[in-house]
Amino acid sequence: MTDLPPRQYRVKTNGCIVREGPSLKSQEVATLDSGVVVSVVGPARWITNDSTGRNRLELVHPVRGWASELCLEPYGTAHFQVFSRKEQERKAKNKSEYERLKRDATSAYQEWAMKNFISDMWSLRSRVQYARHLLLQENEASLHEAEGRLRRALDEDPYNREALELLDQLSAKKKEINASRVPKSKIEEAGAEFAKKNWRSASQLYVQLAQDEENDKDFIARMAANASACFAQLKKWSDAERWAQIAVHHAPNWTKARRRLALALVARDTGAAAARREL
Repeated sequence: MTDLPPRQYRVKTNGCIVREGPSLKSQEVATLDSGVVVSVVGPARWITNDSTGRNRLELVHPVRGWASELCLEPYGTAHFQVFSRKEQERKAKNKSEYERLKRDATSAYQEWAMKNFISDMWSLRSRVQYARHLLLQENEASLHEAEGRLRRALDEDPYNREALELLDQLSAKKKEINASRVPKSKIEEAGAEFAKKNWRSASQLYVQLAQDEENDKDFIARMAANASACFAQLKKWSDAERWAQIAVHHAPNWTKARRRLALALVARDTGAAAARREL
């Protein structure tokens, strides 16, 4: 196996101990301060420590010896970047970024990336493209995974147009699946009561539909928003606020859910102010 030329690393904040050999029991050669740039031979000659499971890297400059990968960070442009520069900067500011990326590191995703010659499979664009691939599967498990990936992508970039469009498509597909699972008669009955302005019975039906569903967040949000609208018509503002909050919780980007919550809060505050004036 042909090894790669030495790569540059930089010593992290706490400094770095360089030892004569890869073993932690070998003699200490030097202690490097934070910020020192070192040259490390390629991965073909790295050794994994059995006790810690971490790599021991061989240094060739400014001293020869071995050091732990925990005290070094990549430096310069010679490295193969697994994460894009933008994602690395974000990860440094928010440690949970790495955990989100690790959840995306499924074997199926890596196989898809290799098959499609994706050069930077951890970039936001690549992960959104894989969510599009999952949407084409049109089964519930794939839709659930696609939703998780899209929501994590929107956590990083809330205005990513492709992710937002795919999330809308996913919601439509989930509604089709849900329509085949939930009896149409109950949904139609709730809609009929709402159209007749029978707010009390309509609210009971929408609440029951929302409570019976466990997995489809979009469906729960839609039923909760309808329940909030019914309670608003009945001037039960606390119930209207509660179900609007449930709708916002399950669909935070849905404008109608936020409008229902705003209406309930304004009406509640207005009613309280009117009551104080009467006193």
